[in-house]
Amino acid sequence: MNAPARPSVRSAAGFSLVEIMVAMLVSLFLLAGVFQLYLGNQQTSRLGTGVGDLQQTGQFALDELAGNLRMAAFQGCADAVRVTAPIWALNAPTTDLSATAVRGFEVATNGTWTGGTAPANWNGTVPRPLSDVLQVQGGSRAVVNLASTMSSESAQVALASNPDNIAAGEMVIIADCRVADLFRVTSVTGGLTLVHATSDNSSASLTKPYVHNGINAAQATRFNSWIYFVRDSGRNAADGSDIFSLFRLDTSRTGQTAQELVEGVEQLQVLYGERIGTQNIRYRAAPNVANWGQVVAVKLALLVASRDPVLDVADATAGYALLDQTAAKTGTSGATITYANDRRLRRVFSATVNIRNRREL
Repeated sequence: MNAPARPSVRSAAGFSLVEIMVAMLVSLFLLAGVFQLYLGNQQTSRLGTGVGDLQQTGQFALDELAGNLRMAAFQGCADAVRVTAPIWALNAPTTDLSATAVRGFEVATNGTWTGGTAPANWNGTVPRPLSDVLQVQGGSRAVVNLASTMSSESAQVALASNPDNIAAGEMVIIADCRVADLFRVTSVTGGLTLVHATSDNSSASLTKPYVHNGINAAQATRFNSWIYFVRDSGRNAADGSDIFSLFRLDTSRTGQTAQELVEGVEQLQVLYGERIGTQNIRYRAAPNVANWGQVVAVKLALLVASRDPVLDVADATAGYALLDQTAAKTGTSGATITYANDRRLRRVFSATVNIRNRREL
């Protein structure tokens, strides 16, 4: 009798060298694709972040400049064009608010002020050459009523509230619709009562004792004198290039330190709309303005850059138009205003602002 046939037993076989190499090659292709997708997502994310930061920086800077320009020459209901406020404050940055509320300055390529004229009470490092300097003066938006009528011209000024936290050393405009005075605060009693002594003013007496009620009720507001300019922040981007910022200096007092408002602003260019005899408005650069008291509108242009390099290659833009100027890449023949040859994203933000308190000029 024959024994039943046994099934043949094969030894287990592994992958051949060729199969392993093919599998590795396919895996490498897959990994390369995933890596490229990852790099692409990273670049898209960096670019998106750069665009967002750029938009935020430019809009903030424009809002700051435009908002204060609209308030230039403001002194309550006493129109600065018709009512000249006596300046009692010592070391005041103005002798006539109607003339100095908006004014421009420029810095030459050698770092000196054009015409040798710097803003009153200027302090600190000279701004970036060829980037404009803008002065804006006027009362704050926070206008407050008096708490009581002044007993005499030299009496303290009692405020009903103090939302701006007016402090000693600051300047204040007090006005009804017929008269205004600009004085410096010597001290503040109880957070609401303003003392104006001769230690900080040429006279302790104002034009008249202001009343707190009735048709001639007076109001008070802090006086702002801001200088806006661009300067090197002292910090560098990831590629080592300089980061420039928009700064603001309070010149209502002497010896103040400029405040950095926002980084990434590389240029500020300004044209001033001066009303001329024919009642037309002609926009001029600061050195060409004949009468600062006739400036009724301002054109602004800001060149803003992302904080870090976010582009794959260097910015290939031929130039950025900044009103009557053009910013060109460093090394461009004949260029005066330049920007770095780097991979940072850039954009121009611009606006035209009407000065509300001069609309009837």
